[in-house]
Amino acid sequence: MMRKRSTFLAIVLLFAAMSLSPLAAPAVMAQEAAVTIEYGDTVSGTITNDTPSVSYRFEGEMNDVVSIALQAEICGNLNPRLVLLNAAGVRLAEDDDGGPGVDALIYAFTLPQSGVYTIMAGRSGDVDGTTLGDFTLSLDSADYTEIAFGESARGAISPNGLPDLFHVDLTVGDLVRIGATSGDCRHRSRDYRTRPGRHPDCHRQ
Repeated sequence: MMRKRSTFLAIVLLFAAMSLSPLAAPAVMAQEAAVTIEYGDTVSGTITNDTPSVSYRFEGEMNDVVSIALQAEICGNLNPRLVLLNAAGVRLAEDDDGGPGVDALIYAFTLPQSGVYTIMAGRSGDVDGTTLGDFTLSLDSADYTEIAFGESARGAISPNGLPDLFHVDLTVGDLVRIGATSGDCRHRSRDYRTRPGRHPDCHRQ
């Protein structure tokens, strides 16, 4: 009786060991590491059923204003989709058809903190989607120009559509007038008064 129990116990232990063996474990598809890119970069990739999304990572500073464009190439029928994640994997922004046609665009997004961010370039419907094809992804950041009271500065609308940003130091209670003149001499201005903990009050002129 003891021999039968011992034999049964040995079989059970052997079966358990085989179940834990790497050869018996279910296959898990390896996830490719995110590609590192920087502001001003344009990269290309391909969306397939085996690769429904491609990850890119970049380092940003708090208050950076970024624009991410995902454009489908002519070959294929890809319907692009963009997702922006922070270092903790929290979804911050996403877009499906915000660009021209079916292209995706996250426009003028202000980064909430400094750190590493991840861009998921994929397709509408993600793993359940059916569109395929090549894509081009671009990452851009708007630069700040420092100005002081009484100064003026020139700017231009860039091809990527990002705004020109200007930085000026203000004190709570300051009343300032900010104006802009376009190339065809049209002028607009607004008066702003800064208030603590709030966006400045503005009055259109």
